[in-house]
Amino acid sequence: MIFSLIVPVFNASRYLKECLDSIRGQTFEGWECLCVDDASTDASVDILKKYARDDSRFRVVTLPRNAGVSAARNYGLDCAHGEYIGFVDADDVVSPHWLEAASDAFAQGVDMVKLSISRESPLSSYMRPRKIDPLAGYDVFDCSILRGGLTVQNFYRRTVLRDVRFKTGMKVYEDAIFNLEALLNVKTAVSLDFAGYWYRESATSAWKRRTAEDIVQLIRALEVWYKKAEASLRQTKAEELAKSRMATYVTSIVQDFITHSQSVDVGRSALFLAK
Repeated sequence: MIFSLIVPVFNASRYLKECLDSIRGQTFEGWECLCVDDASTDASVDILKKYARDDSRFRVVTLPRNAGVSAARNYGLDCAHGEYIGFVDADDVVSPHWLEAASDAFAQGVDMVKLSISRESPLSSYMRPRKIDPLAGYDVFDCSILRGGLTVQNFYRRTVLRDVRFKTGMKVYEDAIFNLEALLNVKTAVSLDFAGYWYRESATSAWKRRTAEDIVQLIRALEVWYKKAEASLRQTKAEELAKSRMATYVTSIVQDFITHSQSVDVGRSALFLAK
């Protein structure tokens, strides 16, 4: 069993060593780490090359120009050799047992594994469950539709992602759409309550610079996904679940945007979102 871990890197030298050390410290040994440098201008490339020299499981590629996190992840997907795919952000940290937990779940023959994240350190200790029950049908949609929207929370069997890529035209919420697209190829899944991933809140996150136009783009992408997913949702009786989740998700995003927006005319943004 081999995992391909995809790490997009752009000017991440401050936390990059901590991130890569946590990957190298996994108790599960069957992995490769694809570090995709998105034309960094800091010391990130030098750090990546040193790790690749010291440990052949780290592979490094540098994109010729800064193309964004979605393009970097897509390139990693195109280069992945592993049977299972996971994602790590370059400023985050994973537990030593992170891959071990995913491996235990994939041993059930499932297509997707969902783990929890922590927004604070230290990370949880892993307690191997006595029994792991796979989910199917409605329950797969229930555990995954706009829940755990961060790509780093999910592992996928590589064949699930054969026709799924990140939308490079989306600067925000691309994780949520990617996960929804992948979900259409998932027949069985496991959701483990193990917070083996420390998600570090970034002061420069694209989410904090989102615009009303970004939210409209998300709504349109959700509409496209729903039409594509409608037959599967109907078959599993998850249509109302999907509609409810999308409505709640978009409403919370709009409310948060209007509440915290300081750089735009809130009244104008509300009118734009209402179009």
